[in-house]
Amino acid sequence: SEAKGMLRNHQGELGAARDLFRNALIIARRDRDRLAEFQALANLVMLELEQHEHAEAEALSGELLIIGEKVREGSEAPFAQTLASLSRYALGYENVGSDLDEALDQLRIADAKHRLAYALSCAADLDLREGQAERAAVRAGEALRIASLLHRASDVAWARVLFARAALARGDGQAAAEVLQELRDQPRQEISERVRQEMDALLARQEAVDPA
Repeated sequence: SEAKGMLRNHQGELGAARDLFRNALIIARRDRDRLAEFQALANLVMLELEQHEHAEAEALSGELLIIGEKVREGSEAPFAQTLASLSRYALGYENVGSDLDEALDQLRIADAKHRLAYALSCAADLDLREGQAERAAVRAGEALRIASLLHRASDVAWARVLFARAALARGDGQAAAEVLQELRDQPRQEISERVRQEMDALLARQEAVDPA
């Protein structure tokens, strides 16, 4: 169910993905498989964050924190902390910034590159919504470097979208132009439907502003 859910999410079939992740969670709990339970819940939290269902993401991340403390071999505990902090940041909680920074540092220490790239991109997206373009640029830049090392097309594209948006918000036209060109040149076949839509929307907006 989890693999099918990830495929459906990639294809933009969000309702089906959510149902499959929930089914994977039921099976993991039935089998008392903590790691599978964690991953199914984490996938649900990430889906809700991406869909801006932040209250639901926060509620689920509370469960994830409990499981993360019981699965301590890898990066599960700091990733749970990171997702919980992202949910609270999205909901406008005060003084969540230091918690998020600490959780991201713990992911760096754990060398959880894929999870770190994802979390940095999510944080950059939220930074932009809060008008924090400088911080968004730093986080998106780090996410882009990591995703490029991992050769993960969707993560690379999403980080580029965020970096371009941050550069535009900062008035850095040269940096924005370079990344926008990289987006135009990036092959589309391995990019998720959500990221493809974000790419197309950004490029269309810039084409309208600067047709040349």
